[in-house]
Parts: sequence; structure tokens; C-alpha cells
Amino acid sequence: MSQSLDPPLPESLVHLIKTKTATCTLATVGEDGRPNTAPIHIVTAPNERTLLMGIGRIHDTLRNIRMNPWVSASFMGEGDVAFSVKGRATITADRMASSEALAMVAIEVTEVKSDTAPSVLVEQGVKIRYRSDRAAAFVTNAFRELEQKP
Repeated sequence: MSQSLDPPLPESLVHLIKTKTATCTLATVGEDGRPNTAPIHIVTAPNERTLLMGIGRIHDTLRNIRMNPWVSASFMGEGDVAFSVKGRATITADRMASSEALAMVAIEVTEVKSDTAPSVLVEQGVKIRYRSDRAAAFVTNAFRELEQKP
């Protein structure tokens, strides 16, 4: 049963994000008014009211944020963590220093919704594995840059 909560982000969600293993589904709206979703795994929570993400500069998601900053991110993870987070996205860097392929996006959290259900228990979220050592270094460097952002 979903339940709307006010910000800040719940402690269990912040903990999941800080593990650096969380993948969220980020929803945006395209120029045609239709929804678009994308998995985002370079995401941090520098505080309980902000998400920072590294988003591919050539992706529709970034283009959509430029046109309409309102987004929703869905997180699920071990320990029955299931939340949707709505907010206003701002592109804080068109190019991240760690990679020209990424832009840095800050999301000011405006609403949090618990998405746990009485009939199921979330045991794990999206499980990822890096395709190469180079990919792992790419992600590590992007996380390092997000964590240094004031």
C-alpha cells in the first residue's frame, strides 16, 4: 500500500543509496508529452532533501530534463525498501570532470512515497555487475565527483 510522505528522504532509502549499488528508474516527460524511463545507477544522496545523479549527456532523459525539470525516481532494494521520489531536477554541470559523457543532475526532493506492499517483501533491487575494470573505474570516478559536490 503506498503512502505519501513529506521529505526528507527516509533513512532506509538514504542507506540503500549510500551503498552505491542502488539503481533507480528515473521517469521524465518527453517533448511529445509521453513518459520516458531510464535506469540510473550513478546516484548519491548528499543530504536528506537532494539526490545527485550522473546522467548520460546523449540520453533522452537529459534532453527531457532540459524541457521539463519535474521527475520521479523509483527505488527498490534489500530490506523491503520501496520508495518513489518526486522532485525538480537541475543540471548542475553539463559535463562532469570525471567523464565528458556524463552531466551532473541535482534533484530537489519535493515528495516521497512509500511503495511497500502488504503482500510482498522486497528482498533485493536491480542487481548489476560491471562489464569491465574500465567500466568499474568510470563509475567509481563519477561517484567520487558526486560525493565531492558541496
